[in-house]
Amino acid sequence: MTEQELEKLAEMVADKLWDKQMQLETEAEQNTEKIGEMAKLETMLSVFEQTEEYAKAYETKQRLEKLKAELIESGVLKPGE
Repeated sequence: MTEQELEKLAEMVADKLWDKQMQLETEAEQNTEKIGEMAKLETMLSVFEQTEEYAKAYETKQRLEKLKAELIESGVLKPGE
């Protein structure tokens, strides 16, 4: 390989590494947002149950379960957490 080909290869590798790093950072940010949303929903669920607003509690629980399933699917949570 020539010096120019090696440079081009190095640039390609660096670009792929950069893209992967950006993807991982985006996923981490999204997961952090989902965990925050999950905490908020758990608090809301507790409040709705205590005030006997069962329809709202049911809707909140549905949203919470969907969010948990997404986090389990992405490997952030383990089943049963």
